Amino acid sequence: MRLHKLLYLEKKHIQISILIIFFTLQLVKSGTVPEESRYEDCKPRNCGSGPDISYPFYVQGAGGDFCGEPAFEIVCMDNKPMHWTSSGPYIIKNISYENQSILLVAAELVNAPCFAPSQRFAFAHNSPFKFTSKHADLLFSYGCNKSFAVFGFETSLVSCASNSSYKSFVALLPKAVKINDGCISDVFVPVDLEGDRSNQTIKNVDYVQLLKNGFTLEWHGRGCGNFCTESGGRCRQENGVAVCYCPDGTTHPTKCKQGNLI
Repeated sequence: MRLHKLLYLEKKHIQISILIIFFTLQLVKSGTVPEESRYEDCKPRNCGSGPDISYPFYVQGAGGDFCGEPAFEIVCMDNKPMHWTSSGPYIIKNISYENQSILLVAAELVNAPCFAPSQRFAFAHNSPFKFTSKHADLLFSYGCNKSFAVFGFETSLVSCASNSSYKSFVALLPKAVKINDGCISDVFVPVDLEGDRSNQTIKNVDYVQLLKNGFTLEWHGRGCGNFCTESGGRCRQENGVAVCYCPDGTTHPTKCKQGNLI
């Protein structure tokens, strides 16, 4: 009798375990996640160095894709936050959520023995980012012959990318210019240029330092923001719309109310 009862209890235990596993799998399959878990998933993250990452940005593979917008994906590599473009990766040095701007440096320039970039920056299709008013370009021209010239702008020799047959040059371009043929390849590299542009040329700026400093991009109008954060909430995507998710498990268009719901 005792053995029969033990077998009965064991059978019930197995049935309950199977039911728990079944319903768990159904929740995962349907994409249903407890709301409290979503709030925790959207806490600010960090790649190990660099700025904290929160809405509209999110970290790829961290389990919280709904915590940001697709165009704001960040990849953590070697403990560094990376912004990927069609031309390659850029290290994120800083994110200003207040000014809605991001500071980038080309990954290929980190610890580079020769500051002669090969990577031409390109915006992704429908990118939410744009250059700021500080934007200028460094033009690197490689494999040039004697006829090379940048009309109206001075140039400097890039010694580490030159040889006895061909020379390489760099010019500072605050605006678009016409380039004379005579080089094998050209690369435009964005930089931030401070102060009066009218008297700045490649001869009186430190172009290596400009490359190390990086360049700034800005974005505008991403819905959920400071109001949500200041009220204790966390922004995330819900059905393609930015909402403010609150610690009590509720969502609101802009912010959480102190105490109860808004």
